Amino acid sequence: TVTMNQKRWVTANFVSNVGRTNVWSGSNVWESVANWSLGAMPSTLDEVIIAAGTVILTQPRQIVALTVSNGAAVMFTNWNTSLTASNVVVMGGGALTLPPAFTNGQMSNRVYVVCTNFTLEAGGWIDADGKGYGRDTGPGLGGGFPTDWQPGSGHGGWGGNCQGYMHDVTGGGPTRGSLAEPTLPGSGGLSCSPATGSFGGSGGGAVRLIVGGVLTVNGTISANG
Repeated sequence: TVTMNQKRWVTANFVSNVGRTNVWSGSNVWESVANWSLGAMPSTLDEVIIAAGTVILTQPRQIVALTVSNGAAVMFTNWNTSLTASNVVVMGGGALTLPPAFTNGQMSNRVYVVCTNFTLEAGGWIDADGKGYGRDTGPGLGGGFPTDWQPGSGHGGWGGNCQGYMHDVTGGGPTRGSLAEPTLPGSGGLSCSPATGSFGGSGGGAVRLIVGGVLTVNGTISANG
C-alpha cells in the first residue's frame, strides 16, 4: 500500500530523439562495458533494457528510459547514487534493490529514482527489506541491557518497549526524521544475548521516488525491518 501525502512536481526535460537501445545481461557494475549489447556504457540519449542479471549502480546515471525485465534487477549502492530518466518501467519479476545492511558511518542503501513517469507492474518489486542499518547500529537504536527481550528501534515514532519499560534508557528507540515523509534508512534492532546467538535484526533501507508525471504502482514497494 502506498500513501501519498503530498504531490511534488519536478522539471525533467529530455530530448525526444532517442539515440540507441542498449541491453544489459549478466551481473556486474554499470561501467562493465562487456555486459552491454553495444559494447559501451549507455549515453544520456539511450534507452536501456536490463534483460537479465543485476546491474550495480555506484554513482548517479542519466538515460532516456529504463526497463527492468522479468528476473533482472538494478542495485543501488552509495547514498548519493541515483537513476534519472524520462520513463522507468519495472516489469513483473523485475526489481530495484539494495546491498545488504550496513553499519554506522557508512550511510548507504537508498533506491533513488528521478523520472517523468514511473510504472511498477504487478509482480515488480522495490526491495529494501532488511537493507538499512545492521543490528546494534543506527541513530534510532533502543536502549537496554542484555535480557531475553530488547526494545525496537525508532524512526518516525518511538520503537517498541521491552518488558513494559517506558521511553527511557531501557525503552524503545527515539524518534528521528519526519513521520509524514521519512527519508533515512531504518536502524537495526538491539541484540539480546550474542553469546547464545540471539541477535537483533536489520532495519529497512530507504526508497525515494521523485516523479514529475504519472506514478503507477501495481507491484510492491517494501522497506520492512
